[in-house]
Amino acid sequence: MKTVSAGLAAHLQGSSLTLATCWKITRQDGKVLGFTSHDRDIVFDLGDGGGAVTYAAATGFTRTKIENAAGLAVDNLDVAGVLESAAITAADIRAGRYDFAEVKIFDVNYAALSQGALPLRRGDREDVEDDERADQKGD
Repeated sequence: MKTVSAGLAAHLQGSSLTLATCWKITRQDGKVLGFTSHDRDIVFDLGDGGGAVTYAAATGFTRTKIENAAGLAVDNLDVAGVLESAAITAADIRAGRYDFAEVKIFDVNYAALSQGALPLRRGDREDVEDDERADQKGD
């Protein structure tokens, strides 16, 4: 069960939502990157011991559906375009720097960040590819 603050729970019940989706990516080497669907950068401390992170706006990702599986099946999340950020280089992807990176996806009320986060997903990405790296693996 996902827990949220009373303030965020009340906001989620309202008719006018001011939500932004945020992604926190922590690579195996400790480098942390933040991205948001909001049109402005968001500085937010997720409370996971990593401190405040700047979640960069307009990074070109589009969240599609999140599937919750029953039983022991694996949940699924499709993402398009998250790698359209200058902070994530093709050279880093080809070098495997994002393989096994921890990814945390959550929503925040950008108008009241003190309300905390609504966790959506957490996991790691075993193998991140760009088109060139995928082609090389296919050879």
